[in-house]
Amino acid sequence: MCGNFPDYATIVVAANEKIDFHTGSGLEPFKLAFGFNIPVFVVITKVDCVRQVELNAQIQVVRLINWINRIKGEENSRNAFL
Repeated sequence: MCGNFPDYATIVVAANEKIDFHTGSGLEPFKLAFGFNIPVFVVITKVDCVRQVELNAQIQVVRLINWINRIKGEENSRNAFL
């Protein structure tokens, strides 16, 4: 990702794997893409291996990560004018 500037990043997340906020496991691709300010789209695989409740939880985690990134981006743009 550092050799050139990509237009977007695809992050593939398995539905049966957990993204752990405490250890940071699974957050590295998001941090890298957001750090370079690259638009991200997420593909969730193995949806047939989990129950609907677990799939919805995984979708909510991805939405939360995106929401946190948006808030950080707004704070950084506000601080640029101060």
